[in-house]
Order: sequence, then structure tokens, then C-alpha cells
Amino acid sequence: QQRQMATAGAWDSGRSLGSPPRIDASIAGPGLSERKAVVLSPYRWDFGDSDDGEAVAAQLGAVPDYAGRVTYTANATVAAQDMSVDDFQGWQGLQVVHVVSHGMRLCAAGKCRAVVAAHSIPNGLADLANSSVRGLEVEVVVGGGGAPQTTHHVLLGADFFRAEYPRGLDDAVVFLNGCATFGAGATDLADAIRGKTSVVLGWSRAVATDAAHAAGIAVLNELGGNARTVGDALKTVGPLATSRFQNG
Repeated sequence: QQRQMATAGAWDSGRSLGSPPRIDASIAGPGLSERKAVVLSPYRWDFGDSDDGEAVAAQLGAVPDYAGRVTYTANATVAAQDMSVDDFQGWQGLQVVHVVSHGMRLCAAGKCRAVVAAHSIPNGLADLANSSVRGLEVEVVVGGGGAPQTTHHVLLGADFFRAEYPRGLDDAVVFLNGCATFGAGATDLADAIRGKTSVVLGWSRAVATDAAHAAGIAVLNELGGNARTVGDALKTVGPLATSRFQNG
């Protein structure tokens, strides 16, 4: 299983993690004594045990500066609406944001952009009819098998985050743990979130869910448990920053 919803398109075998941080930020160490984090798992029902959100939230909660200030929200079933687009708002002031979701690259006329899925839409387009939030898009996925089922999903791209955070986030480490959320040719999503003082991590192409899980746990352990900066954390996790598998 991959953390992407696109069923068409060719992907290379190497999927690397990370963005070259302009600010080699740390989520622990000197500075704030009370830090806050949000961990989101909108597709817990899809990823199952390979969803790293709950484990990452527990890791962060064990770091003294974050004790009692880590919010974990998940959709446990396809019809659940425990988390929605609202959970992608209000990130300013957080030190860590960890999103476990589907992601993809949308390309047209030679230009590509990255998007991350906020959640599925149990009741289809009717749930979005009265939305006034800028930058929402809808992905329609037709499943295979004997009785194909059509599902709808809300996608968030750079336009959404530019509207919510016009100057990007301040002093945050954001991990978009999903396929193709960051990479050459489509840095717009990460750029919109990052601003001038934050770091955004993502996968450059498709990633298998077990690989994304292992990398998410390892990176947050280095950032929080060992108080490393982002650059040092990525060096330390080594091969976990790359996912290689046979697609199909």
C-alpha cells in the first residue's frame, strides 16, 4: 500500500525524505519550556497499524517540554469526521505538526504542484457545498474490483496554506508524511507552509506505508528523544530516509 490516491502514473524506485532546511531547527533543547504539537491521522482507517500518528504523538508527549500539550486526532473509520479541514487551521504557535496522510503530485501543461489529503468525504460533495474555506479541492477515486466504489477526498494545496498562513509558519517543524508532498518540480506546498523560519519534511515520490511509518518514528525520536536538529536527524536515520520497492 502506498500513501497516495493516484492510481495512474509512473513513479521512480527511489522515494527520498526531506527538504534542505534553510533553518536547521530543533524541536527540543534550550528556548521554550512549554511547547505544543499537533499530530493528525485522517486516514487511520486506511493505513491501519502502519499509521505512525499515535506512536509519534506518544513520542512527543514523552518529551518534557511537550508533556500534556500534544493533540492527536484521527479518523478511525471511513465515515468518521473526528478530524477535518479545521484541523489544518490554527497551526501558528505550534512547534511540531505531524500529518500522516495521502499525498500526490498534480501536473498539467508541464507544471506540477503538490497536495495533501485532509480527509475523505463520507457524503460526497454535499458536505462541501457550503464551505467558504479557500483552496479546497476534491479528488474522486474509483476503486477497482467487482463493484467499484467511488469515494471523495478533500485535497489541500499551496493556495489553502497561503490563505491560512500568508507568511508561512513561525519556528515550526512540519512533517507531511505522505507520498509526493515535497520534491523537485513541486515545492509549492512546502514553500507555502515553511515561511522564513520553519522546516518542512516530506517525501519526494510515492512511499510504502511501512517505510513511512518507520521513518516517521525514527525522525521524531531523533528530534525529540535525542534533541537533534532536523539536519542531524536526517543524517542519523540514514537509509530510512529512502523507500525502495516494486510498484505493482
